[in-house]
Amino acid sequence: SKFIRPGFYRVESDVFPFLSKVEVTAYKDPSSSKIVIVAINSGSTEIENVFRFENEMMTSTIIPYTTSETKNCEQGDQVAVINGSFKYTLEPSSITTFVSE
Repeated sequence: SKFIRPGFYRVESDVFPFLSKVEVTAYKDPSSSKIVIVAINSGSTEIENVFRFENEMMTSTIIPYTTSETKNCEQGDQVAVINGSFKYTLEPSSITTFVSE
C-alpha cells in the first residue's frame, strides 16, 4: 500500500512461463503513468524472472523494494528496462515491489 496509491488501477499481469512459486500483480496511475509491480516468491529458493511491459506501459527504469527474512522494504539498485523488459532475481520467501521512474 506504500506504493499503490488511491486512484491507481490494477492492470493485467501474467507469469509466463508459469512458475508455481511466483505471483505477480501490476498497477498503474492514470494521471502520471507510474507503474507498480508486486512480485511474490513464496518458494525457498531464488528465482530469476523476466518482466515485460506491453502497449503503452513503457518506462526506462524500475526501482525494486524487497521485503524478506533479512530485509524490510529495502531499496535495491535501479534496474534498466530495455526494449520493454527487465530481468530480476527474486529472493526466497520475499515480496518485491518494482516502481517505475
